[in-house]
Amino acid sequence: MDTGSVPKAKVLIVDDQPQMRALIRTALEKLPVEMVEASDGKEAMNLIETEQPDLLLSDYQMPNCDGLTLCHQLRRRTDLKPIKTVLITGATTPADLLEAVNHKMVDAALAKPVDVRELQLLVKRLLALD
Repeated sequence: MDTGSVPKAKVLIVDDQPQMRALIRTALEKLPVEMVEASDGKEAMNLIETEQPDLLLSDYQMPNCDGLTLCHQLRRRTDLKPIKTVLITGATTPADLLEAVNHKMVDAALAKPVDVRELQLLVKRLLALD
């Protein structure tokens, strides 16, 4: 069987800091995923409609549209396929992150600085990658 024809899961990385997007991209490069990037929530919403990602990894604090607002917008969009969402932030406490997950605002949350191994395991779990 030709596994090269199996479609890769698509991950949308959203962060206004290019170095953070690069860190996440590097952390995920060995996983069987295709990555697209946006620098804020507004740009991300446009990409979501055209790229139809399976997973959204979004920073919380960004210009134009923050990560939590972006996740809320996604939850309300019944015309889009379901997208797993992860909020990544250095701006809130772990209790705030847990509350966001417990209230189903996001599927998971990570605090900055991001632990690369934890990020890889989370992406594998959310996308059901071996």
